Amino acid sequence: MSNFFQILKQLSEEDNDRLLKVARFAELGINASAVIHELRQPMTALSMTLQMIQEGIANKSEDVGSNLAEAMKLASRTEQLINRARDFMNPTTNVTEVDLVESITRVLSAYQWQLGKHSCIQLKAHVPEHLPHIVADQTQIEQMLANLIVNSMDAVRNVGHPVILVEVHSQTDNAVEFVVADNGHGMSEEVQKKAFEPFFSTKGDAQGTGLGLFIVAQIVARYEGKIRVLDENELRLLQVPNLKTGIALILPTGVIN
Repeated sequence: MSNFFQILKQLSEEDNDRLLKVARFAELGINASAVIHELRQPMTALSMTLQMIQEGIANKSEDVGSNLAEAMKLASRTEQLINRARDFMNPTTNVTEVDLVESITRVLSAYQWQLGKHSCIQLKAHVPEHLPHIVADQTQIEQMLANLIVNSMDAVRNVGHPVILVEVHSQTDNAVEFVVADNGHGMSEEVQKKAFEPFFSTKGDAQGTGLGLFIVAQIVARYEGKIRVLDENELRLLQVPNLKTGIALILPTGVIN
């Protein structure tokens, strides 16, 4: 893996579109491993639940109905994970009017298992019922949000009482602002300066490619948006105690004529 990253670094001076495609392949290996890990948990739980249903039917237990509902929920969770992996491996360039509320809901739902039952991460999502649409590729927008959430999940991995904040609101100047923040260990000033550079990572090659935030920044730039790391004062204004890191991005709204 380290040799692969060295080869990729030699390509970093080529145009961003080519590098972004290469970056997706590098992320694919990390993402596939994560999906396999995520699938193992609901599949194990589903197997156990189906066994309980089988035993319940044999014993005419009254718990069959509730166990069946749980099995259906786990099957749905597994389908979401498979769909997320499929979308990542087959990126599109289909520009449409993206319903942001729907996309945000899809992304948060995809990580519900990891955030709650598995990692005990408290997710605070402040998303209005209605947001203006943006003209973009839905898969890219969802990947952008997913990358930010995964970064925060990594940041709070060894923190007591981990919290991730996802906040979205429309602005008066025909734009939507997204904020993803966490109470992890934070970023030094030096790290903040390099946060959106390709191949920069504080995790090491074994745990990340250093391409997650780079991909986010490239997607934001593609749709003429802006991205930045929040400072301490901005984090305090979010009204969630002890936030250490936050990424804010702004995308213009619009409709297809």
